[in-house]
Amino acid sequence: MFNNETNTFEIDEEFQMKLVNRQGACKYCGSFVLAEYTDAMTLEERDTMATQFCTCPSARAKAERESQIKGAKFKLEELFGENAKLRKLRPVEPEIMELLRIAVDLLGDEHIWSISIELAAGGKGKLSRNNKDKINVERTETQKYKLEG
Repeated sequence: MFNNETNTFEIDEEFQMKLVNRQGACKYCGSFVLAEYTDAMTLEERDTMATQFCTCPSARAKAERESQIKGAKFKLEELFGENAKLRKLRPVEPEIMELLRIAVDLLGDEHIWSISIELAAGGKGKLSRNNKDKINVERTETQKYKLEG
């Protein structure tokens, strides 16, 4: 409430607690971000959400990396997962998909720059970062016919 005598706002303790519970801080720059946090959210969850909305360079770079990782995992599904059938390719085993997802995470976090696999059923896969810092997902299938007579 506004105090006319002191020309200041006086906020009771209950309102202060509600306000604190509606804030999160960017994990990179520490800026407070007001957003629609739920009462059930923990401080860690609010800080994660605040970081997603923060516009500091580090938070924007993190959001871009997460977007690249999400996009690359979608492309994995298109070329190696169940959606590969739409391209007349055989989906790989779940264990191989898990390996490829882990590799995408490592590429996104810049722990590796490239990884190639040769599939036991034939064909090859390659995940890499290009010079534009984007994640490429490739699958090569070759067919060879040989008749002996």
